[in-house]
Amino acid sequence: MAVSLVLMNHVLGFPHGGFVGVDVFFVISGYLITRLLLRERGAQVRSSLRIFYARRVRRILPLAMLVLVVTAALSKLLLGPVRAHRVLVDCLWAMGFTTNVHFQRVGTDYFAAFQPPSPVEHFWSLAVEEQFYVVWPAVLLVLLARRGSAGREALVVAVLVGVASFAYGVAALVDRPAATYFSTPARAWELAVGTGLALVEGRVAELPRSWRGVVGWLGATLLILSALATLPTHYPGWNAVAPVLGSALVLVGGTGPSSTWSPNSARFLGTRVLRLVGDRSYSLYLWHLPVAVLVWATVTRSAESKALILLVTLGLSVSTFALVEHRVLRSRWLLEAGPRPSLIGAVVVTVVLAVAAVVVMTDHAPHAPPAPAISASVPTRTQEQQALMQLTTDVRTAVSLKSWPPLVPSRELAPLAQAPEFANRHCSNELPIDIAACTYSLPGADKDAVVLGDSMAISWLPGIRQSLEPRGYRVHAVAFDTCPFAPVDVDLGKDPTRSRRCNQAHIDVMQELAKLRPTLIITSDIETGLLNMRSRHAGAAARDEWAEAVSARVQELRRLGARVVILSPPPSGALIDLCGLVLSTPRDCLSHISQAWYAKREADRWGATLGGAKYVDTSSWFCDTSGRCPIAVHQVPVRWDGYHLTPQYSHDLAPVIGLSVLLDH
Repeated sequence: MAVSLVLMNHVLGFPHGGFVGVDVFFVISGYLITRLLLRERGAQVRSSLRIFYARRVRRILPLAMLVLVVTAALSKLLLGPVRAHRVLVDCLWAMGFTTNVHFQRVGTDYFAAFQPPSPVEHFWSLAVEEQFYVVWPAVLLVLLARRGSAGREALVVAVLVGVASFAYGVAALVDRPAATYFSTPARAWELAVGTGLALVEGRVAELPRSWRGVVGWLGATLLILSALATLPTHYPGWNAVAPVLGSALVLVGGTGPSSTWSPNSARFLGTRVLRLVGDRSYSLYLWHLPVAVLVWATVTRSAESKALILLVTLGLSVSTFALVEHRVLRSRWLLEAGPRPSLIGAVVVTVVLAVAAVVVMTDHAPHAPPAPAISASVPTRTQEQQALMQLTTDVRTAVSLKSWPPLVPSRELAPLAQAPEFANRHCSNELPIDIAACTYSLPGADKDAVVLGDSMAISWLPGIRQSLEPRGYRVHAVAFDTCPFAPVDVDLGKDPTRSRRCNQAHIDVMQELAKLRPTLIITSDIETGLLNMRSRHAGAAARDEWAEAVSARVQELRRLGARVVILSPPPSGALIDLCGLVLSTPRDCLSHISQAWYAKREADRWGATLGGAKYVDTSSWFCDTSGRCPIAVHQVPVRWDGYHLTPQYSHDLAPVIGLSVLLDH
């Protein structure tokens, strides 16, 4: 059931809570491993540990290494250099069973949310298990080697670990939800539930058979409901209790000398198909995500591609189970030779991994072409008007393209093409705010303009700078990721710390602007802003709350003597990493203006009208009159991810930015 839930969630998109299959894995793993260690209690601790770790090496390492090597090789062939390099780095972390640490760090990166999925992301659960088993077997065997109440002491340790881990996870979710999801300390309680159940299995087996049957079916019901209803937000916390408890109850239902399941249920659970899936659950789990990600890097998502993924996953799982898993586990030579060969193999893999890591770290990762330089030339008004008309024509042409033109930067390198101003930490996410630290100008500048908003505002900077700096402006920027221009109370959900920083920045930025007294303020922020308001208003209520906040902030800025211009954000689009496939065409990357974008336009426009700001609808710079938006215009990729402009496209927009921003200035 566990592997089926995860596989269906990743490939079919249903059930939505299928990720709870990982929680089932953890409980079962803690239960089975502890039972195995209990059988070793008569041997010496050191000997038992060698046997245990040698068995883990034979069970886990060969197939995991094969999957990672094949995934890295196929990524090199099928993916662009940028994405292939990321996958290679992910594979190296996975080989060291530290993937969860890697994804904790990546998960806290704001821009990582806009990147395609890693084909080895699921290895994080293996990492959590192996990190747990670095400690638990030694602790358990040392306790069991003692006489008297050793079993009770082991149970007390399991309970204490479980309680401490759960408390830590709930607390960590408040400030670090993305990182907590992959955290071993936050997940250890799920393994501890399984270990605790194994330690009291003898007493559980003494319960009446009918009771165990009821408990088992109650657990199965909890698991099904969890898979259908659990959401991944703030997980694992209290909402992980149901699937973990359900898993434990199902295990309780299966304990004892006689089956607690009805004859029909036993026959169903013992069918050849389910036994085949159960025996090959490890190989199915390892193969399914690499196959899915790599197939969808070649062809578009469809019912046919999903069927292909399931068939290829099943075929690889069956073959590698027979040729790798089964042969290694049943190898007479390895069994007769004892634990030494397996442990030596683990050491060899560690050495190879260290060498590979050094090679990757010294290897030069791909780089995007440099951003266009700021020139001192000022276009005439006629030239700007001609540029706007030409842009409209170029967008219409791009919508109808049937084959890929040469792009600069290329499809492969476009994901690296971020505005260079992102590299200046003072331009975004920096408290206390220092406007002077993010300032750009040409010699002789005598006017001040400030760009406000979130990361969208930073992605506009190459074009805004090219438009304003030749006209004598010093261009300053103050931005916070996902933090809107409108001083609304935000709740960013997965990052409460950023929510607090944003709300504080709304106060601090006005104090800095009061000192600077700029003559021009340009603002822009992401289209999903209305969805992040703490009030969770929708429809007209959300529009009114947002518009009132925009109006209030505009009036504050105008009292400082500034002219305020609100640029609508570029409509979100497809990820060029995902849609620019080997067999794709530009039409596969067409996107449409979202309802969230239209809702924000209405709220921003109304707020601008109330407050006395100029609102610039930029949709025609990116989309045709039908709301269809190409991924590239005039051989230049529009976005480097799903939202943010490439510096090349932003720079190309300089004439129309100047025409729109300065027309009545």
